[in-house]
Amino acid sequence: MCTRRSARTRLSACGSRLDQVCSFHDYDTLSRDDSIFVRVKLTDDTYARLLALRTGLRRFQQWSEQQARSAGLTPAQHQLLLAVRGHGDERGPTIGELADYLLVRHHSVVGLVDRAEAAGLVVRERGLDDHRLVRVLLTDLGAERLETLSALHLEEIERLSRELFS
Repeated sequence: MCTRRSARTRLSACGSRLDQVCSFHDYDTLSRDDSIFVRVKLTDDTYARLLALRTGLRRFQQWSEQQARSAGLTPAQHQLLLAVRGHGDERGPTIGELADYLLVRHHSVVGLVDRAEAAGLVVRERGLDDHRLVRVLLTDLGAERLETLSALHLEEIERLSRELFS
């Protein structure tokens, strides 16, 4: 199996990511022009590790959804709160930006924000410069629920990392 990477990606990936991903099997690097080809020698151990990773990801997804429900949120509401908080702009993300983060359509986010707003988790604010823009912000309740869930998620990710990559 070969994966083609640009020279720019090679510089950042080969030193760290590629070695981490490929550390459990042999790989050969072949250069050609500005590209790099990585030929991975797949072994029984490689397939077993890939299976463990995929299974771990599915288990984490199920665990995460259960944690959200236990906190009184739907899994979609949890993802919405994380997207709002993780956006990094104090003005809050727009509906379109949230759709990009959540990988859903604009109208789906509108409905999700409607329900989250009715539950007291978020508020909408019109943009100061452009009143056509609607930005979404966390309420205190939304921030509290997200903080609790995020702490649990970080602990679980740490546990899974030790289990899968040690």
